[in-house]
Amino acid sequence: KETQALLRLLPDPRVRGLLEMRYLSGYKWDTIADTMFVTPRSAMRMHRRALSTVYALLNDRRARGAK
Repeated sequence: KETQALLRLLPDPRVRGLLEMRYLSGYKWDTIADTMFVTPRSAMRMHRRALSTVYALLNDRRARGAK
């Protein structure tokens, strides 16, 4: 539930879909890439950027919660 709530905060639906496929559905990179019409390497690059965004959101939420 918390994971899905966090994913809903992501502004880009493609990024949200990528993370859902990877972490909630357990898809492999080849499947994700085929679904998104990109190469596996591009999917992994998007994943790295997505995780950076998620970490920033988490840090922001923690900082606001600590105030």
